[in-house]
Amino acid sequence: QTHSGKFASSVRLSTYRTAFDTRSDTSDFSLRPADMVQSTAWQTAVEYQGTVAASSAQLITFGADVSYAWVDARIYGHRTGTSGAVYAQDEITISNSLRLSAGARFDVTTIDTLETDMQVNPRLGVTWQAYEGATLRGSYGWGFRSPSIAERFATAGAGGLITKPNPGLKSERSTSYEFGFKQQLPWRTTLDAAVFWNDYENLVEPTIDPVDGRIVFRNITAAR
Repeated sequence: QTHSGKFASSVRLSTYRTAFDTRSDTSDFSLRPADMVQSTAWQTAVEYQGTVAASSAQLITFGADVSYAWVDARIYGHRTGTSGAVYAQDEITISNSLRLSAGARFDVTTIDTLETDMQVNPRLGVTWQAYEGATLRGSYGWGFRSPSIAERFATAGAGGLITKPNPGLKSERSTSYEFGFKQQLPWRTTLDAAVFWNDYENLVEPTIDPVDGRIVFRNITAAR
């Protein structure tokens, strides 16, 4: 919806459902418990976003989103998850060759009856047109990801590998740095290169439990 020459907004609603029930993979269709795979899941989300042209040199974007997930599966059990976020970004044109952006996003997630997890994630960026056809860019920001229901609660086996749940998983957190260069070339060709570095805290990775040999998702304290 365009409200005026300086303000526009949008609202998005989505609902997604998956369901399957595999009883057996044997030729005579006999019912074996190990062959049963059953899952029914719903995910519903609402998102709002607004854009304000504060001036000819300043563009502000803000919004919020909320989602709810529900799953009833043989390998997960009956689980629910709720997540939400609010965010804002301010993009300022300093000159014809220099543009700055600054923003932040606040994320909050709750999985089943576990403790609610949240984090504020800032981000800064700069773009500079060094000369005609050449642009340099750099950015710095924080990231956040809550482990999925599958990573926390999956109990399944396939090909001799067996997984076990780990409800105590912590959320991943990251710090990212990026520097890039873009050059327009003849014959409608563009060269775009980037160097980036990510530092992770509590990275979620599948590991083998030395005690029982089963696969379990665990947090790696630090990773790059």
